[in-house]
Amino acid sequence: MIRRLLALVTALFATCLWLSITPQALAHDVLISTSPADGSRVGHTPSKIVLTFDNPAIATGTVLKVTGPSGDVTEGKPTLLNHSVSQAIRPGSAAGTYTVDWRITSVDGHPVSGKFTFTSRAAGIGAPSPRASTASVAASKTASATAGGSGSTSPWVYVGVVAVVLALAGGLLVGRRRVRR
Repeated sequence: MIRRLLALVTALFATCLWLSITPQALAHDVLISTSPADGSRVGHTPSKIVLTFDNPAIATGTVLKVTGPSGDVTEGKPTLLNHSVSQAIRPGSAAGTYTVDWRITSVDGHPVSGKFTFTSRAAGIGAPSPRASTASVAASKTASATAGGSGSTSPWVYVGVVAVVLALAGGLLVGRRRVRR
């Protein structure tokens, strides 16, 4: 009986240790900044939109759709480079409010999506706004993990589950010993 309990405790400890080490690998990517920044006003319509994430995105499933006063102005496919995903905008796009709907595939394989807006005061092609938003949550306040989770689970949740299981196992062991006596 003691061998079984020791094996159970060892297995639970190993599982807890493994789960506490891996939460970073299970986390969804987080939007760090956008260019132009969310809610910003830029002088000219930029030639491209740039989103920066805390991890490199995976090309499969990555989509950026830019919609302006004249409709969809997305030009070509998104370009992925390190932690950035960029999307060209059709040359000569009109002044006005633009909405960027985005979806990427995180390093953990789950899709993450969101949207942001900016306003262009004049038509034309300009460089992306040098003032990128640096607030990870503010720039993606509408971002959500479409796979049902919003990020990694705290390792303390796993520790709590293991503690409850160990307490139940200990209670059963003590109860069995009392019944035998």
